[in-house]
Amino acid sequence: MSIVDVETAIRTWLVAGTGVPLERVFWAAQGVPRPSTTPYVVMSLGETSARGRWVTHRAAASPVPGADIETVAQSAETVTLSVQLIGGGACGAAAARELLTKAVRRLGLPGQRAAFRAVKVGVGTIGPVRAVPAPLHATVFEPRAVLEVRLHLTGEATELTTYIEFATAEGTVT
Repeated sequence: MSIVDVETAIRTWLVAGTGVPLERVFWAAQGVPRPSTTPYVVMSLGETSARGRWVTHRAAASPVPGADIETVAQSAETVTLSVQLIGGGACGAAAARELLTKAVRRLGLPGQRAAFRAVKVGVGTIGPVRAVPAPLHATVFEPRAVLEVRLHLTGEATELTTYIEFATAEGTVT
């Protein structure tokens, strides 16, 4: 699993689910200017917590001396995805709350589940979609909706070692 693949899968889901164009769905830390048109989606991944770790070794069925052995350390991780949909209509099908709710509904589709499985992402707890209008100017409120989703990932780190048939010690013990 590559974090870039996970981020791409999340972004693709939100584009398909909300109908917001790709160029207006971005990560909070990207440092992009506020879009001039709405709606737009801002996402962030919170802290990652590991729930379990294990190590496996991958080697050829009949290793020969000098052959590589890949050691893989994996962990089951949980991360919180925070999503804000900003703008859209105040009510009806274009409301920020409704657009984000459509994205949540999409999580139940087999194609969306398969897309997340392909990058080793499982969907855990899905929080409520909350409408949280915010003041834009002194007299204008901007429609906003927020959502948090717990995602389950598999983290992985690898290193190569070598299969050694035998070792000979030389030297003198005094």
